[in-house]
Amino acid sequence: MDQPLTQKTGSSAGKWIGYSTMAAGVLAVGQKANAQVFSVDVDPDTVVTNGVFEVDFDGDAIVDISVVHSGTSMGGIVAVIPPAGGNNALLGPQPAGSFLYPSALASGAPIGAAQNFESQGGTLAYALNGANIYGVWDGITAFLGCRFVAGDGEAHYGWFQITTAPSAGSATILAYGYETMPGVAIAAGDVAEPFAISELGTAAFNATVTPNPVNDRAVIELNTTKNGPVRIALLNSTGEKLMSMEAGNNARPELDMSPYAAGVYFVRLQSGKQVNFQKVVKQ
Repeated sequence: MDQPLTQKTGSSAGKWIGYSTMAAGVLAVGQKANAQVFSVDVDPDTVVTNGVFEVDFDGDAIVDISVVHSGTSMGGIVAVIPPAGGNNALLGPQPAGSFLYPSALASGAPIGAAQNFESQGGTLAYALNGANIYGVWDGITAFLGCRFVAGDGEAHYGWFQITTAPSAGSATILAYGYETMPGVAIAAGDVAEPFAISELGTAAFNATVTPNPVNDRAVIELNTTKNGPVRIALLNSTGEKLMSMEAGNNARPELDMSPYAAGVYFVRLQSGKQVNFQKVVKQ
């Protein structure tokens, strides 16, 4: 059931978290996959009306892309905004004048270095006086392609699935995903299948959470050969980020679960370009 939104910050909730089928199969035997898709199904679908939906694809506490809706006396506008001055960009044709109208992609369309990206905000749909429509997104459901710089400092490709109401009355965010391997293309709508999180413990680097199940506090034991900090995020069962922190290689940071209700949670760990998930049960 759709819910109205006036402000959304950070990664949105979703009913599953997934890696590509190929990646899940390869990672299960501890080998490196060539493609690793992380995707979130926004559940319930989030309706943006006179507000903004912000997504931090990789959980580095930096907003990568914002979907904005603005109602005016003349009509409505649905726009997508990458951070200014960076390498984040939208897939679309060369702007005519000062306007970029991002492409409305079909499922399976390629999103990668072979496509044209523009590092500026784009207008999905602009209804002037409710009649003159600018952009190719008015009243449709399609995929938006994007490029963003992740916390590893590398460019990654991703997508949103968005529905725009007629006359740009609102934008509804259905799902989004990105390729965790830098520079690797992704197909629009590649949501993959849910992975078996327990299979990922040794794929990227070693990490364990003990005790598990946990009552109030647990220890995360890290063992990675990568230099630099490990970024840690606690997600609930819908994929919403609850807290984040950093720890050094081979550290034993403490995970405080006391504020949270009993249930299933996930710990997301990133060391450089390597990502690891651990399932945690709160008693």
